[in-house]
Amino acid sequence: MDIRDFLRARWAEERADAIAAQKIDPTPWRAEATDDGPGPEFRPVQGGGVVIAADEIPLWDSEGSFLLCMTAPTARHVARWHPGHVLAELDAKERILAICNNMLAGSDRDAEVLADVTVREFASVYSAHPDYDPAWRVE
Repeated sequence: MDIRDFLRARWAEERADAIAAQKIDPTPWRAEATDDGPGPEFRPVQGGGVVIAADEIPLWDSEGSFLLCMTAPTARHVARWHPGHVLAELDAKERILAICNNMLAGSDRDAEVLADVTVREFASVYSAHPDYDPAWRVE
């Protein structure tokens, strides 16, 4: 498996997870959170928050789970990384990878170095994955 196949496999996993999550909890998501003062109606404590799906149902409620409350910063982070955002980011990464592949097939040395470093940096996010090759690290 080369580095580009490795990236495509990781992105396919993320895409499948995002699509599955989006079917259960439609996007975009928003955080209903406070850093101080009374919390949202779903979590009446200070500094708490929940993530609300586009259908105005808190995440986890639509799945029949107990309400998961989290700190306000975590709720905002989770809402920001909703499946629609993840899918858009994956689409952008795949377009960039296609451009890098075209550059690597060409003869422009500067473009080749840029493409190589870009692909290696994309892979670095998955360095804890068992299929990650340490030789892909950017030096």
